[in-house]
Amino acid sequence: LAASIASAATITIGIGNSAVVTGTTTIDLITSTDFDNGDIVTLRFQSALTVRHNQAASAPAYPIWTKSRANLTIASEDVIMLMFQGGLWYEL
Repeated sequence: LAASIASAATITIGIGNSAVVTGTTTIDLITSTDFDNGDIVTLRFQSALTVRHNQAASAPAYPIWTKSRANLTIASEDVIMLMFQGGLWYEL
């Protein structure tokens, strides 16, 4: 089962490669201390929120690079996959 994490400006995904995001707070960064280049995570959202594109990194938290190169408007039950690479989380 995927762990539940509360939405926040910086989220931390625990052990595992998937999480259910609760809440409506905009997400800017993902803490990346337990991830290596090439690791992939899946996030499912319980509520609508915004995932902001390419915000300033604050190690060990790194930005999300969206495919559209714009902020993502997430709807309830949306799912996104991200890959960690070179200090960025890339939307797949």
